[in-house]
Amino acid sequence: MSDELFESAMGRHLSFDGELSVTDCATIEAMLRASDREVLSFDSDFDRVKGLKRIH
Repeated sequence: MSDELFESAMGRHLSFDGELSVTDCATIEAMLRASDREVLSFDSDFDRVKGLKRIH
């Protein structure tokens, strides 16, 4: 993980008051950079992120 991606993930983690894990936030940041908006996951925490659609 690049320093830039890690810092963005930490910023997102803090914006959710720690309710999303750093790993989830890194995944979200990577997805947004790749213009992906759908995530296949059983993790309902992704439902909190506006602009993403969780496929379960």
